[in-house]
Amino acid sequence: MEARRWLFGILVVISSAAFISGMVAHGSADTQMSVYSVAAWPVYLLTYAWMKADARARGSTPPPGAIPLIPVLLQVAIPYYLLATRRRWHKVLSLCLLAGYVGIGLMLLDLGEFVGQWLVT
Repeated sequence: MEARRWLFGILVVISSAAFISGMVAHGSADTQMSVYSVAAWPVYLLTYAWMKADARARGSTPPPGAIPLIPVLLQVAIPYYLLATRRRWHKVLSLCLLAGYVGIGLMLLDLGEFVGQWLVT
């Protein structure tokens, strides 16, 4: 259950960053990118905490290279971790759940930006 809390924390950071971006960016791509670059570091830390908690719950350690990949190539680090730590059909299930999680994150990003812009105007 502890690993799920870290995943929830990532969604909270993404939602908060999107909301703030919607309130302060006003169509400026530079301001929007600044907000998201500040929010990236908490996402990296929460992803690290999630990997460690998930590995601890499974009685293993993260595969070599997964942790250093987080700040460099997050999009590669997570599938690599999932494929290296799951067995057989659980690999496919984990990747499907990852796709759903990313979809929820993207939806929260759009919703946060919309609400932030709506409150300002």
